[in-house]
Amino acid sequence: MASGTINPNKIENNTSPLGLISEHDLATTLHVCLRTLARHHAARTGPPRIKIGRRHFYKISSVNEWIARREGYGDAQPVAMRRHNARKARRAA
Repeated sequence: MASGTINPNKIENNTSPLGLISEHDLATTLHVCLRTLARHHAARTGPPRIKIGRRHFYKISSVNEWIARREGYGDAQPVAMRRHNARKARRAA
């Protein structure tokens, strides 16, 4: 398994035959708080999520793809955000 991916066998309480992980389990696995996942969702920069009842779930395959896309960013902003900030600066000038 590639570095930076989630191994479904190591996730506690992962009994979903559909390959889903709960929001709480994902936050625990990634060592972030639930609010961080909510911010990523609101900014549309996070992995897609599924709402079942009141709970949010993520497909493990989608999370792995999201992590792979983010590799190499470090502290740098994604291209879309840099473009957005550049347009905002031009409008202000």
